[in-house]
Amino acid sequence: MTIEKKPDEALKRKRKTRSAVFLILSAVFIVYIVIYPDYWIFSSIMAALSMSAWMINRRL
Repeated sequence: MTIEKKPDEALKRKRKTRSAVFLILSAVFIVYIVIYPDYWIFSSIMAALSMSAWMINRRL
């Protein structure tokens, strides 16, 4: 007997993994700023984009 999961649960799980990915991305870019301060403009823009994507993802 197979237990069918509700689509709601699958969506929640997908959203959680996506938000985790965005958080990891922003952390990576922040570390990149610390390691390579020459490219701080590019990495700060990318970190801001991934953080905003994370916030949008949490609201949906």
